[in-house]
Amino acid sequence: VTSLGGTKAVTIPTFSALRKFSILFTMFLELRVLGKTPSFGVQSSIAIMILGSFVAAVKDLNFDMLGYTFVMANNVFTAGNYVVAKQKADTASLGATGTLFYCALVSLPGSFLLACPDFKKVYEYPHWSDRGFWISFLISTAMGCMVTFSTIHCTKVNSGLTTSVIGCLRNVIPVYLGMLHIFEYTFNVINFAGHTISVAGAIAYSYFRLNEGKK
Repeated sequence: VTSLGGTKAVTIPTFSALRKFSILFTMFLELRVLGKTPSFGVQSSIAIMILGSFVAAVKDLNFDMLGYTFVMANNVFTAGNYVVAKQKADTASLGATGTLFYCALVSLPGSFLLACPDFKKVYEYPHWSDRGFWISFLISTAMGCMVTFSTIHCTKVNSGLTTSVIGCLRNVIPVYLGMLHIFEYTFNVINFAGHTISVAGAIAYSYFRLNEGKK
């Protein structure tokens, strides 16, 4: 809800820039909840990523109180989700699959309440008998489950901070694919430089994390 609200209220570059704060919030929560203190190299690489996102969006950072509130709330919820998932997935009684099950179970009442106003529209949907609709519906449902499970498994194997970095880095991919005319993208030097800085920060993060894992 907060993600969709933020996307609607602010521009995509602004949304992408503000979403990088989820990395900062995740790092802070891991420190407070899990007692994990990131190294100076990791902290520096995260700072580089956030700097790059603001450089990329420097011409689009128009302030909108409602939009900024939605995006920042989304950042807090995302960080909390990653940290709790890491905490619970590490317990022998749950694991990644158990965590996925209970996350879905806990979110069911809230999802039901949010969906209540649309039940009539769902019932009156004219394409329930369309085979193409059912194929698309089942594939999208399966892919949604796979994405959620992959996120929890990545958090379990690595950390919530690593999952947060990867989640924000994926927003950069369409920029580079757009240069190959796969996606629509209007080239801008400052925007491209900002995304490249973010990628450099992500590469630096991976380097420091791998070195820490070897120690």
